[in-house]
Amino acid sequence: MLVEDSSTITLPQELADLWQGCGGSQGTSTAAIKLYVRWDVLSGALAGPELRDGRHADSKSPFNEEEVPAGGLYLADEGFFSLHRLQPLSKRRGRKKSYYLMRLPARTTGLLTRRGHRLLLPAILPRRVGEIVEMGVLVGVQARIWARLILERVPEEIAEQRRARLREEAADHGRAPSQEALYLAAWTILVSNIPRRLLTREETLVVLTVRWQIERLFRLWKEDGHLDEWRTRSRWRIVCEIYAKLGALLIQQWLIEAGCWQDPHRSLVKAAQVVRREANGLMIALWEGDLPSAIHRLLRCMRSGCRIDKRQQFPSTAQRLEGVPMGKRRATTQKSRHRDQKRRWPAGKGWDTAGYQRKSRPQKA
Repeated sequence: MLVEDSSTITLPQELADLWQGCGGSQGTSTAAIKLYVRWDVLSGALAGPELRDGRHADSKSPFNEEEVPAGGLYLADEGFFSLHRLQPLSKRRGRKKSYYLMRLPARTTGLLTRRGHRLLLPAILPRRVGEIVEMGVLVGVQARIWARLILERVPEEIAEQRRARLREEAADHGRAPSQEALYLAAWTILVSNIPRRLLTREETLVVLTVRWQIERLFRLWKEDGHLDEWRTRSRWRIVCEIYAKLGALLIQQWLIEAGCWQDPHRSLVKAAQVVRREANGLMIALWEGDLPSAIHRLLRCMRSGCRIDKRQQFPSTAQRLEGVPMGKRRATTQKSRHRDQKRRWPAGKGWDTAGYQRKSRPQKA
């Protein structure tokens, strides 16, 4: 299951000659860098980040030439929607073919019925919140790629969040969002070539939530890794700091992949806390020549407690994939908590669980 997305880092104006941004509206920078990542969420393998100008369109992703393995599933946001991308995914290679699941952009007008008649979205949109409508369509007037069209009406608070994000993104490009895009924000509109025997329409909406894992990855890089912050005004020092942080974050991702990726209920935030907490220990082990042992101890600690707590009102992605429905949160009292829950480390149970004891280091003469 491959998930692809991009994230933009706004840079100072002085770097516009190196990384060009949009800068279409007042108060926005003309310098920006965009990170493209393709992530196999089953194995944890990370392709990228590929660096491009901030104005680079997602439809022209550097991973366009990369093939999706036969039998694999490709997930991406509506910005990556392109008929040139759907055509190779729809072709059968041997006995298997690749699958895709993408949100349909509001600007798409080339939807046809199987008989070739033009399809108007407002006529088939479900009206009740939670109602799902599905039908087979042909995408593209000329290409005519067969796909399943799945539409779901979302609650109004979710629609307002989407409209706020559309306005923010449009302001970054110096324009206003279209009225059609604001109107269609009240529905989740998907296209996919996954057969119904493999994935029902309800299961398709659950699998779509896996795409948010890459959003959480970017959030982890920016909020905890401070990728979009720097402590200097020198243009070249800013560039060096971004590159150095990207290198450190990739090492962090490799350690997380080796440490707790086999657990579907893993917590990237807690695992990253373990890596940052013991970063100095890794540097000392590297200087002393005992790096493999230090990494082994770190991985054991990461496996001991870097898990997402189970939730009832807002189940995690792993819970929803296991079939846990959305429900109401039960009232909890202080007495119902585990007796040592207050004192638990924010990530992992500590190095004592890994059998690690710090040794007194002899002082150098």
